[in-house]
Amino acid sequence: MRPLEGIRILDFSRQFAGALGTRFLAGLGAEVLRAEWPEPPGLDFVRFLSPAEGVPGFNRGGMFNGANVDKRSFTLNMATPEGRELALELVKKSDVVYENMTPRVMKNWGLDYESLKAARSDIIYVSCSGFGRNGPTAHYRSYGSPSQGHTGIVHLAGMPGRPPAGWGFQIGDTHAGTNNALSVLMALRHRRRTGEGMFIDSAQTQGNVTLSGLDVLEYSVNATLKQRPEFPPGNKRINPRIAPHNVYPCLGTDRWVAISVHDDVEWNSLKAAMGNPAWADNADWDTSVGRYRDQESIDVSLSEWTSDRDRFAAARRLQEYGVPAGVVQDARDRLNWDRQMAHRGSYAIFDHAEVGPRRHETVAAKLSRDPYVQQNAAPLLGGDNDYVFKTLLGLNDERLAALEEADAIRTLVRSEP
Repeated sequence: MRPLEGIRILDFSRQFAGALGTRFLAGLGAEVLRAEWPEPPGLDFVRFLSPAEGVPGFNRGGMFNGANVDKRSFTLNMATPEGRELALELVKKSDVVYENMTPRVMKNWGLDYESLKAARSDIIYVSCSGFGRNGPTAHYRSYGSPSQGHTGIVHLAGMPGRPPAGWGFQIGDTHAGTNNALSVLMALRHRRRTGEGMFIDSAQTQGNVTLSGLDVLEYSVNATLKQRPEFPPGNKRINPRIAPHNVYPCLGTDRWVAISVHDDVEWNSLKAAMGNPAWADNADWDTSVGRYRDQESIDVSLSEWTSDRDRFAAARRLQEYGVPAGVVQDARDRLNWDRQMAHRGSYAIFDHAEVGPRRHETVAAKLSRDPYVQQNAAPLLGGDNDYVFKTLLGLNDERLAALEEADAIRTLVRSEP
């Protein structure tokens, strides 16, 4: 039995800040019911990102299918009175309501926390918005990129002398999803002790500020900002005790190995791994301060050593000598050649009803009891209507036909939009 079996989450979230949080909870056994609609604004555009074989469709988006394993999908038109009534009926049968919209949306639907408490007094309500439920910018719309820019972490990413580069992926959404999942676990524990539900006001920007803590500390203590062109330092470590610290070219095109030397012992180990070359025999580099001062010169020579070697072989040799090193991998490497990730079951294969078998990530932590076990591929849009409306709410075919006539629900959507 998985830890959260018996917990039901009514999920109105979109994109990744919501989906990644409920993905984690679903993997722990919670039943996640995604309320969706095949037209804007209720349509999750992530359903169309990175479609399988490049063929568009509601159910072919690789990014959606990866973020929504182990969930159920049902259609619900919240623009209709019937849709909102059905939502309230489902609240009565749920433990958690989860959404990541601007504060006005759920309130306009009559589904704010106070309204949901009237339907179920111990409901746990997660509101994950860009800026939170109160304050001068609470009404601002936000996605991952604006949130990351607002919190300053984009300013910390990139290469010296170049504009901010961002992170290449919505790390802010990932961070928000993790924070929200942890908040739900704490709220469930609180409810078990007290019988009380709660409202969780999660601001994505507030959570992302913690990712730039050292930058804030630098300004608080020294009143200095990390400004270009010297900052950011790319892959170098801005710590006089840590050098060399960078990524170094290897055989092939765009192939690299990351090396991080933290003390004199590791520096001597690095020299031994390289066969004690003459260029490294420099008394000034016997201390971390000297290596940090001359790190650019060290990087040039170290790059000459790595550039003649296969990246996997280079990392393996350095590790054998006790030097922290790792291959800079791309997605192909992780899927096809990473024996460690395969050994730990980092990917699982699910047979999706429309796109067939696909590999998806699992959760890194392995529990000795009640392990994280993913069981089902991502849902088809509206694929669980019968379960939600017939099994959970007990509606008959006549009632469902009337709801469809009112455009409050729609049958399973399998075709292209």
